[in-house]
Amino acid sequence: MPAIGMTELVMVGIFGLLVAIFVVRALRPTPKRGQAVLRVWGIPEPTQAQGEAAAGYLRERRRLYPVVLLVVTVGIAGAFALAGQPVEDWGGGVLGAVIATLLLAELVAMLRRPKQPTRVALLVRRSLRDLVPRLGLVVYGLVAALGLAAAATALSAQAWAHRIGAWHTRHADLIGPNSPIGVESLGRPPQGWGPVWLALCMLLLVVGATGAVVWLTLARGPIDSDPQVDSALRIRTARVAVGVSMVLIVGLYQRLYERVFLIAGFHGDPDGTSLARLPDVLIGDFPPPPGWLPIANIALGYVAMFLFLGALVSWAALMMPFRRLRLVEASR
Repeated sequence: MPAIGMTELVMVGIFGLLVAIFVVRALRPTPKRGQAVLRVWGIPEPTQAQGEAAAGYLRERRRLYPVVLLVVTVGIAGAFALAGQPVEDWGGGVLGAVIATLLLAELVAMLRRPKQPTRVALLVRRSLRDLVPRLGLVVYGLVAALGLAAAATALSAQAWAHRIGAWHTRHADLIGPNSPIGVESLGRPPQGWGPVWLALCMLLLVVGATGAVVWLTLARGPIDSDPQVDSALRIRTARVAVGVSMVLIVGLYQRLYERVFLIAGFHGDPDGTSLARLPDVLIGDFPPPPGWLPIANIALGYVAMFLFLGALVSWAALMMPFRRLRLVEASR
């Protein structure tokens, strides 16, 4: 790993640790806060005992946040360094790590064995739509699909960029600073698969972690012995996972779009004079830009403008429900 990559790894890790300390101190899980959480997630008048149960649920996640956040920040910085992409925006990197921590902490908490391993089967069977509304699931599926479409577009655009790089390599003796025919202004689009594959892998990890959290929320034993508290906390867990995941996907979509934008906006010979001086055999060998690339670039740009707003509204609707939620007191 290059020295600059290690420096960024350490700096981002320190920033992440400071944020973790602030979060742990600011979010003290008291019974009153537990009652406030339960009011949001479907219990209009929670008792003191129910508030204490919810506080225990929050306390477990509070203990996980510092460790998970440190692992995430170090992992992200290390992955960027290995991909040959320095972390230039530390503030954005730390913010992304904090948001990812909310998702991964839910996953780790749901993977741990429940305190009450005995399952209680009641008359009503819980379904996915009892945890996340149908519209939220549709919007999430659309956001994930758009993220994958942006990744596929970036991979295809990068393949053309690499063909330009290969053309430069093949004809290095005729172009560049020591060109015998005076051709020096030809450039090349961004090279390297690392940034695109890194964004795609992160996208798949986010979607996979979200699916795991939601499935575990449906399948695992009781979170709490009180059926109302158990149902309310399950709803919170699933909705937090889906809402946070949506925000992360939008951030990754933006990174992929930026890569496509840079490649689509590449003009190796803006005025056309240098390319015109090349022999015809070299001009004929120059990889032409794919016809779909400008259209895809414009489409991704328009989608980026509306995707952020749509994801923000959907996240707010999931995390701050505007109507009383229906609790489903059942276990699978």
